[in-house]
Amino acid sequence: MKPLQNFTNGERRETLGPNFDILKATITTALTAALALMLSLAMPLSAIAAEPALENPSVDITAQVQTTGTMHIIEHRVFAFNGEYDTLRWSFTGFPEDAKINVSSVRMAKVNEENTVEGDWITLSQVTFNSDWREAVKDSGGNMKKEYADSQTPQKTGESAPVFPADNSWALDDRQHALYAFFQPTTNRTIFEIDYSVENAIAAYDDVAEIYWDYAPARNDTETHNLIATVQLPVPESATITPDKTVLAWGHGAIGEFDIGTDGTITYKVPYIPKGQYANAHIIFPVTWLPNLTVEAKQAYSGTRLDNARTEEESWTDTWSNNVVNTLSMNIAALAVCAAALIASGATYMVLGREKHRDKLPALTDAEIASITSDSEMLARFNSWNHIAENEINPDNTTKRLQEANLFDMRSFKAQKVLAIVALVFIALSAIAAIVFGNWLTFAAFLITGICIGVCANYIPRRTPKGTALALALENATDQQSAKLGDS
Repeated sequence: MKPLQNFTNGERRETLGPNFDILKATITTALTAALALMLSLAMPLSAIAAEPALENPSVDITAQVQTTGTMHIIEHRVFAFNGEYDTLRWSFTGFPEDAKINVSSVRMAKVNEENTVEGDWITLSQVTFNSDWREAVKDSGGNMKKEYADSQTPQKTGESAPVFPADNSWALDDRQHALYAFFQPTTNRTIFEIDYSVENAIAAYDDVAEIYWDYAPARNDTETHNLIATVQLPVPESATITPDKTVLAWGHGAIGEFDIGTDGTITYKVPYIPKGQYANAHIIFPVTWLPNLTVEAKQAYSGTRLDNARTEEESWTDTWSNNVVNTLSMNIAALAVCAAALIASGATYMVLGREKHRDKLPALTDAEIASITSDSEMLARFNSWNHIAENEINPDNTTKRLQEANLFDMRSFKAQKVLAIVALVFIALSAIAAIVFGNWLTFAAFLITGICIGVCANYIPRRTPKGTALALALENATDQQSAKLGDS
């Protein structure tokens, strides 16, 4: 008798059950796809555009509302560059469509880790905006000169690359309300001061004046920390301010807090704004505080606004609360389903997969052992836990003979197929949870559950008492033959 493979119960890791290669490949492929989807969703759009990481460690914004309906704004934004930068672009959003941006000055300076200015401020000069710069700056990822080292060299498209302005200059894109700053390539931590005003920034209704302002517009290449935005209203000397009555304010976007002062100052504080997120201020105050509005500004909006604004904010809050509740409900339901699936798969293994009969094995005669070992195809099938080999001549006939020999509990193989399908379903659900709902807790729960059920499916096939007895007999025969060879 030739030496045979050792088939103790502990070696089932090497002999994996029926068609497990296909099962393993399918689960591995699905798992890889789910992880790839998760990583692609988590990857910032800036990374897709090959943009270096950009961070605002500190932002301080002061806005003064004037009686003409114009907002005078001064921004101090600290930029920490992860890599070399020579170009910056940022937008002014949230204002009415007829708003007009007027930039008075832009300057920059190097700062240390405490955001203290080191050295002199550099004042940037204004240049006329060129529409070719939009895509060029976007594609450069903040390092325009490296992308276009020679502005006269034709690009791959055959067109001439745009000519860019000199260092230490800025330009305003009136059409898209965007500011561009061009400076010498640097990796230094840098502060920019932008002094600008926004005409027609206020919507003046018959009863109230309204401000909508994205003091932190959404950016896919930047995360912001420690932002403070202050809005000073033009409070008349005789006015008395009662927060949430005379002056109302709300905040949207990134999580933060705000305060309405009795002097007409509204202060927004946002500790962190992730990439792709924004921060918005919504403020309402008496329209009588704007006595110097232009005729056009007075006629731009009509009717009353206060009640509708309150209703919109209540609806906004209710929607947010409902989303929180729905997400919590989804998580609870997902965890409950995962727990039930894990319990069911564990119970299935305990009933169909665990070999509990090793102390009650039948005694096999030499003829019974020989009837199996003499059949090479059936012996190979037994050794491989019923796995059908590619070179089998008649697999159906071999399966029939194996079933008649009663060496495996065929219910366990059917259970393996069911569990494999369930595992794939959970992995698919994990991808749906990430892509459709963006719910990472549910994603993780489904993914882990799918993997655990897949592992359970791996080990669930079991032998009958006769099959276990045969495995032990083959093991003893192998040990005896090895001992004889050792003695010789």
